[in-house]
Amino acid sequence: MRKERPRHHFRVRIPNDLALVRGLRNLLSSLSRLEGFDEERTQEIALVATELINNAIENADASDTTEVHGGAYEDRLELHVTDSSSTILDEDCFELDGPPDPSSERGRGLFLVKAFTDSVKVCPAEGGGNRISVLWLKESEESDDDR
Repeated sequence: MRKERPRHHFRVRIPNDLALVRGLRNLLSSLSRLEGFDEERTQEIALVATELINNAIENADASDTTEVHGGAYEDRLELHVTDSSSTILDEDCFELDGPPDPSSERGRGLFLVKAFTDSVKVCPAEGGGNRISVLWLKESEESDDDR
């Protein structure tokens, strides 16, 4: 991701407790509205944030923590979730052949994250675990006029 100063930013490290996900989802929803994303896009951002944070917590040891940080820039909103999982994800794990099997109870998260973001990147985190970075581009006024 790029190296410029965000207009708004946040960074939290939380215990691996699913009860804390709602507050982070609400934070991302509020930030996306503040930055001018429409309600549909805000709901997509909230869904992706929930999926990423839930997965980070579920796939790590309960005694560990998950780091969530992000920022709003002139042209985009970024979210980075770092887990402490002992299983390192493949960098191409979001390259999917199609939608998940509808009869499966799991496996929809990767598809949803890929479908509702403009960019997704996975890399090993410093000290172990995975860091998943996603971003949503803001629509320019030009593209709004072209509709």
